[in-house]
Amino acid sequence: MAVQMTSLTDEGIHALQTMMLLTAFAAWSGTKEDLRTALQFHGRLAFAIRQEWALSEYGESAETTMWEAWLARESLKRVTFCIFTLMNLMTVAYDIPSPLLLEAQHGMPAHEKQWCARTEVDWAQAMRCAGNQTWPSAQVIVERLVDESLPVPSHIGMFGCHVLISFLLQKIILLRRSCPTQDVIYLENRRYFSRALQRWQLMWESEPEASLSPDHPQGPILFNCTALLRVAYIRLVSDYSSIRRSFAASCSEDRIATSITAIEAPIRGPDTTRAAIQACLALRVPTQLGFKMIARTSFWVWSVQHALSYFECALLLSKWLQANQQSSDLSDEERRIKQMLEQTIGTSNGSSQAEGSSTHLDVLVLKRWAELFKTENTTVWQIMPKMARILEIYADTLSNTPTD
Repeated sequence: MAVQMTSLTDEGIHALQTMMLLTAFAAWSGTKEDLRTALQFHGRLAFAIRQEWALSEYGESAETTMWEAWLARESLKRVTFCIFTLMNLMTVAYDIPSPLLLEAQHGMPAHEKQWCARTEVDWAQAMRCAGNQTWPSAQVIVERLVDESLPVPSHIGMFGCHVLISFLLQKIILLRRSCPTQDVIYLENRRYFSRALQRWQLMWESEPEASLSPDHPQGPILFNCTALLRVAYIRLVSDYSSIRRSFAASCSEDRIATSITAIEAPIRGPDTTRAAIQACLALRVPTQLGFKMIARTSFWVWSVQHALSYFECALLLSKWLQANQQSSDLSDEERRIKQMLEQTIGTSNGSSQAEGSSTHLDVLVLKRWAELFKTENTTVWQIMPKMARILEIYADTLSNTPTD
């Protein structure tokens, strides 16, 4: 029905926004039928965006003021970036390639000081204050990020930070598809993107509104960025695409949980350690905010980006713990990660640290994440409780597996 309500002749920002919302609701509902609907919009959105950008090149009226023209262009850019992120999230969730790439003509979103101006006078003042502090494209910023001889880019803005981390995540996923992980080219590019992610964090921290709270007065955009950052770090060292394809194929939860056991643990190294730290920090955020309260009252209103990210964090940590359970040569950072997890699990579970430090810490971690995802009665995103059940089944499988 939703597909019949729109057609390829629909034009304008409002048509793009409508298709984007319909795609999002269909993609995260957790049913095969709705996912099929989301995929029908998938290609239409990419086509419609190209059409709107082509029209925007010659669509200005002679009577249009500079501010009105800027607003129209900026609105198209921001809707494009939102759809770009949505399609990247669908790639993370279902391993479905995005048909949309950021192009040079898309540029970067303007800073919030310009976008939030209420009058043309306020906008003109914000533009004067910005001066030449504009960036032509996401790729230009990435090239600046990886050059450690240059200062970290500034004046990116909250939404700009979000666009950039989504852009980096897409590049990392495409890298994993393009060459074997033991290939020299892959290893060189992994160092490239690892450097970009670390410097992106510095850029994010320099934003005045940077926050790890979903209730920030300026909105949760920068908080949502952290979810994409963690997926990006994890995808540099682990490949969960086969698991994600099972979601798209509507495989049973038992079958998906069983397939997780076949996934290899990440190879130890600095990049894996950084990914494990990010996953550990992700678990600490709801714990510090009040785990049970967040799980029962707040998590269902957080962006679905966090649910997708936390699922990958759970898999990464469980595999990392299994691989390092009997290791006697852990680095100082690796030992700190285990200690952080023991403390976090003990705090969130109301149990002693002794329990958290048992040989089944990987199981406890999985169950904690699953507890957060149990939102059947409160969320319209039914993919979340599905992920909870998968993690619980996988945790039970590990509990019943004899240890060496």
